[in-house]
Amino acid sequence: MLHAKDHWIEANDDLERLSTEELVEWALDQDLFGTGAFVWDLCHRLDLGKKILPEIDPSRKGVQMSYFPISLQMTGRRCLVIGGGAVAERKIAGLLEVGATITVVSPDITETIARWSKQNSINFIARRYRPGDVDGYEIVFVATDDAEVNAAAYNEGGERGVWVNAADDPAHCDFILPSVLRRGDLTVAVSSGGSSPALARTIREELEFYFTGEYELLTKLAAEVRDELKRRSIAVPFETWRKALSGDVRQVLMRGDLARARAVLLKDLAVTLE
Repeated sequence: MLHAKDHWIEANDDLERLSTEELVEWALDQDLFGTGAFVWDLCHRLDLGKKILPEIDPSRKGVQMSYFPISLQMTGRRCLVIGGGAVAERKIAGLLEVGATITVVSPDITETIARWSKQNSINFIARRYRPGDVDGYEIVFVATDDAEVNAAAYNEGGERGVWVNAADDPAHCDFILPSVLRRGDLTVAVSSGGSSPALARTIREELEFYFTGEYELLTKLAAEVRDELKRRSIAVPFETWRKALSGDVRQVLMRGDLARARAVLLKDLAVTLE
């Protein structure tokens, strides 16, 4: 694997002079998004502190950069899901994972959604969407193949100040959902701005080979050490944190030695805790 990476860099030294946007455009022409070597090079740029997101000129024809990436607190948030098929099921599964309060409106539902309803994990209303259904909710997810329902729910949400997301229909979305990779509390989200969900998913799947299982342990360890340093009023510069988290601690975690990993991290942070 190292040989493949080295060969990629050695054979493409001239690509290092390209901006990230130029590199992505070149890779699309070469059909390289499915190759591990290309994704490794993007990850290499991330390690160097370079932006992976293209620095696209918003005035460029055909390009719209209007989405602002955020992480939204969803615990207890009142959500309406319109639809009961496979797409709705995926939306509901994700919402249950983050503790949202969910109501589903649909004449038909999958077996899994029916099970959630019987378990009282969700509230189920067995009928089609009606005007006024958006009332009382904070976020609405439309997961039907009915363009009229998409438009009606979106317009109703706009009138009532409710955010609406219609699956595979960016024109009727106040927000879009990225392709998400989770490693415990670490979340890596990839979005194409709604233009190509398949591309976002492809890149996310490639990144799974980079952000392996030890990143969950690394995130937990970093949080624990940070909290302890804050309690002791010990300030550590960001650059020191960056170097420490990029050092030997990852390899130690891969061997499963948590105590040793903590010691290595504290050493690289130049901190001694009695």
